[in-house]
Amino acid sequence: MRYLLLFFTLSAFAQTTPVAGIFHDGKGALRSLQGTRGAWTAPILVPHGVISAGYSGKTLWYKTETELHVLDGEETIVPAPHGPAAATFNETGDLVEIYFAAGEHAAWHRQALEFLDPVAEVPSFLEDLGPGRLLVRNEGGLYAWTPGLAPVLIPLAETPSFQLFHRTGDAEVPVGASFQMPAVAAGESSTARFRIRNPTSNPITISRLSIDPSPFRTFDQFIPPYLIPANGQGDFSVRFTPVEPGEFTTTLWINDLQVKLQGGTVASTSVEILEGSLWKLLTSPCDLGTVERKSTLNRRLRITPDAPPTLAGTGFTLSSSGSEWIINVSSDTARTLTGTLKVANRTFDLKAAFTEFPSPRPSFQPVSGKLTSGIQQAIVLQFAQPAKATVFGLLKLDFTPSTPALGNDAAIAFLPRMERTVNFRLNEGSTTADFSGSNSVLLQTGSTAGTIVLTADMGGLTEQAMYRIDPAPVVFTASKASISSSLAEVLLTGVDNTRSTGKIAFSFLRSDGQPASPGRMEVDVTSSFNNYFSTSGTGTFQLRASFPVTGDAAGLTGVDVEITNVQGATQSGRLPLK
Repeated sequence: MRYLLLFFTLSAFAQTTPVAGIFHDGKGALRSLQGTRGAWTAPILVPHGVISAGYSGKTLWYKTETELHVLDGEETIVPAPHGPAAATFNETGDLVEIYFAAGEHAAWHRQALEFLDPVAEVPSFLEDLGPGRLLVRNEGGLYAWTPGLAPVLIPLAETPSFQLFHRTGDAEVPVGASFQMPAVAAGESSTARFRIRNPTSNPITISRLSIDPSPFRTFDQFIPPYLIPANGQGDFSVRFTPVEPGEFTTTLWINDLQVKLQGGTVASTSVEILEGSLWKLLTSPCDLGTVERKSTLNRRLRITPDAPPTLAGTGFTLSSSGSEWIINVSSDTARTLTGTLKVANRTFDLKAAFTEFPSPRPSFQPVSGKLTSGIQQAIVLQFAQPAKATVFGLLKLDFTPSTPALGNDAAIAFLPRMERTVNFRLNEGSTTADFSGSNSVLLQTGSTAGTIVLTADMGGLTEQAMYRIDPAPVVFTASKASISSSLAEVLLTGVDNTRSTGKIAFSFLRSDGQPASPGRMEVDVTSSFNNYFSTSGTGTFQLRASFPVTGDAAGLTGVDVEITNVQGATQSGRLPLK
């Protein structure tokens, strides 16, 4: 529907610039006739592909190679026989009949072709240019003719209001009536970049940008119709790709501006590059490969017939080895370098990429396994190979309790700052991570059963270790007992990583080794410990138990303590009374 858009644009424009006719120019374009008799202009509506057309002032039809376009308020497109066509209108300006080149004959009825009997000879009609006007073609010229008046030549070439430049680097060189493309060997390509500048204070429309059939092609271009604003620009490029030797000429069209494009071939110099064990033709652009920084990338070339090459580009050097040439590329930093190789009259764009040294993969010491609550474990990050460069990383701790009710124990952290992330560095040449001057970091395992996951991240390379802290009976970390003439005391410090302490039993002993009266004393402490654990957020505790003494206190020499949680009972061993 792009052509419909062009026609409606013309209709809107016609409010200020009357359209006197519409016709095809014999060069593939559909044009409008504007202005007044003797001062006609003919701007392009459809830039290419049109081979026949007619316009009654009410209805426009035009024919491409395989389609018929009819516009009468709206556009209808139908398949049509190949080749040009001729048509007739009735007195009210409606399309009536169409004759095709091979003698096929159709009526235009209800927005469709209704084919009739073919004709032996296609009638000859003067082309309808517009209301009361016919188009006359004579010796390559096009004339608007109103019967009773002399035909008036229609000038097809508009005076360009734009400027065309050839872009070479940052420079812009004006383009004249012709342009010479860089010569290439047959089967290869050369390119040129162009810029259309609008130096005026009004926008201009580029309705045609095309090249006549040839080894020349446009690319990286805008698609007409294209509006270039006041003092604006539009860019495009041309590629010359001859498939056989010779000299070639064609025409570049920009609206009515014609530029002769010329290009020729040169004798081919074969440039080959060694890929593995095979020699292959060097192409442009060519990616030479990727290596680590501080390395040198070497690629071997073979030139036939022998011709001295030149090489330019930061980090690129060229050396010879017998009948071969060697491209050397090096860089101390991670980046992509580009260079240009020239051999005879051929140019090859080259690039080589240099990457950062890969981060070596760490391993944890100790390896994944079990840890116990209430300890401080040294964590070491070891690497199999010495680092080629200093790299930095982050060690992160995540903890998941064995049951959600236990909560996320804040005491499980890296020391000394009680953090769950810590930075480290691997110095060049080293195989052990450095944690602020130490080759290890202390992990405090806290007082909660669950799973600790450590993740070392070095620039996207990650490694993990998982340590399981199993639910366990209560662990005593400190205990002592004391006695005076009237009071015995027991002080216990411990860890219950299940937070399920339920019972405590005390057994006092006399100096003769026999149990002191009243014997084993068992206490249900479930409620007290539940209250404590629910507010402390930790599994560590300290318990002080006091017992009044009657009789001879000196006869009591020790006490045994047993504490029980869901994982079982723990005995303190004999605590001497002091």
